[in-house]
Amino acid sequence: MENERDDVVLNRYVGRHLKLHRERMGLTQDKLARKLDLSSVDIQNAELGLNRLPAVTLYEACEIFEISLRSFWRLHRGAKRSS
Repeated sequence: MENERDDVVLNRYVGRHLKLHRERMGLTQDKLARKLDLSSVDIQNAELGLNRLPAVTLYEACEIFEISLRSFWRLHRGAKRSS
């Protein structure tokens, strides 16, 4: 049961940060989806924490956002320690 809860927390974290970085770059969901060869529904669901993105897609998103994969996860590690 705890693993299921961890999955939900992880998916929500990815979704929030995907949206944050997408907006910081001035991209719409549709534009990001096209750059990642996904549908805008895929991006929308990922941002809502409903779908998990493959690791390679998250890596490609970080390249688009001009950040490292490590920096994308930095805040998640800090939040996990404090919970």
